[in-house]
Amino acid sequence: MQTKLIKRLVVNTKNLNRFGETRTIKVIGDPGAAFLLTLTNAANVSKISANARGYNASTSDIDTVIPENGIYTFNQTFPSVTASEKYKIKIKKRFDSELASSVKDYIVINQWYPTTLTLTLASAANASSYDSHGSNYGVTNVTINGEVGNQPTTVKLVELDWTIKGASGGDITISRQPKASDFSNNIANDPGLLLNTQVVVKALSNADRGKFSLSDEDADLISSGLVVEKSSGTKSAIDEIVEEAEEVTPPTLAGTTEESTEESTEEEERSEGGIDETEELTDTATTVKQVTVSAIDKTNNFVTISTSQSIKYGDIITLNNGGTVVNFSNLKAVQLADSEIRITASIKTQSIGVQNVTSTLALDNFITV
Repeated sequence: MQTKLIKRLVVNTKNLNRFGETRTIKVIGDPGAAFLLTLTNAANVSKISANARGYNASTSDIDTVIPENGIYTFNQTFPSVTASEKYKIKIKKRFDSELASSVKDYIVINQWYPTTLTLTLASAANASSYDSHGSNYGVTNVTINGEVGNQPTTVKLVELDWTIKGASGGDITISRQPKASDFSNNIANDPGLLLNTQVVVKALSNADRGKFSLSDEDADLISSGLVVEKSSGTKSAIDEIVEEAEEVTPPTLAGTTEESTEESTEEEERSEGGIDETEELTDTATTVKQVTVSAIDKTNNFVTISTSQSIKYGDIITLNNGGTVVNFSNLKAVQLADSEIRITASIKTQSIGVQNVTSTLALDNFITV
């Protein structure tokens, strides 16, 4: 008996609208090829549309065969969300069928929910020298909400205007003008500082339960909440997550696509089923899951990662804030009085990342008390 081949799992993997939408899912291959298809969310709960042909209510999956035209099709409805979500579409061979070697057995699609950038200020060394000292020194935090994505958002220009005072009328003095790089979590697109929105560091120890050491200089560059984007050396942090979870790929903002390079195979499928050449054919996507810096011990230069993973001595690790980038115009400090300083800037959002970010302006960098 000739083996029946499942040649392609097809779905548009662009980020889903947070208000929900319907997408067509296709399984392409030899007529009669049997398969089992599941669709689950991040909590591993089935979300597959129950009206799909071959849907099995008792097992919450689609258990069927490819019809005579070589294309099995159904419409999947994705619901509206109030937090970022991801969906895993997985296909398994059944009976005498086989998956083509070019076909991965799952696809992951992201559904991002708007995230928030919060701007605040603090003094690590001299908090008590400021009036109303605390988390925000009496000023109102700036909050910017936006849709996740690489393209410039529709967020309007936001004005920053903070006035701070010395405690009990004490002097606070501008030592230099503030810079965009004085904000933590690498949010600033600062001309002349090409790496300002990411940090590259080198591990100086093997990770023990996700904890590893850095040099003094590297430890000063990073802050909690940064995303582990990649590392090189023996094995990357993200590679380890892939091995453990099977569906996780390096965090990026937009889904990736891979098309077969076998021209004869594509031509055969088009002739069999009339595939729309503009349709996105893919078997990979990004995921909601992020590996982040959860804590930094700057006394001992130890960094703790949110997920325990293999990081070896000498690994080069790239960190960013998940994709949030802003541009500061006219960022400046003005001495209003011996004990009073005003900080102003115009803020334009370049992109919004995949997680909430709090960025703190380090007063110690440009003010003496």
